[in-house]
Amino acid sequence: MPSRAAISAGVGTLASARLFQLPCLSTAFIAVAGGSGLGADDVVAVGSPGMTVDEAEDLQMDPEHVWVGTAQDDAVANNTSDYTLGRDPTLGGFGGNNFEVDTHGHSGHWDSGPYGPSESLDNQGAIIAGRQPTEAPKEGSEMPPDAYIVPGL
Repeated sequence: MPSRAAISAGVGTLASARLFQLPCLSTAFIAVAGGSGLGADDVVAVGSPGMTVDEAEDLQMDPEHVWVGTAQDDAVANNTSDYTLGRDPTLGGFGGNNFEVDTHGHSGHWDSGPYGPSESLDNQGAIIAGRQPTEAPKEGSEMPPDAYIVPGL
């Protein structure tokens, strides 16, 4: 069955995370969501520099439905995560799941591969379709020093 997935990229993952932390946004969202958050089945964050939360469960949904994908050479995610926008969502201590990304840079998450859709696109499509994407391992679990995270941002 298809998923109602909320997909965001880069600093947009910060905005979507903030929406998921709200107990309710409006009467329309309450009806769709059964009384909580945005009513999405899955959250997909690509190239995220942080989501202003320390753990996936802080998004008011089952962490098993939080998916994070980052290119190995994503300069934004790799150089800003764990600072002012919160914990690096690709790390094991954050929770949720990582999916494989074979594209390059901060804006390549929706690029095609040389012979059709990239693995990044395929994996995002699998999540939307309610299927299992190819997962990437979560590494590390260290929290950044408290001084790096700006409360309330």
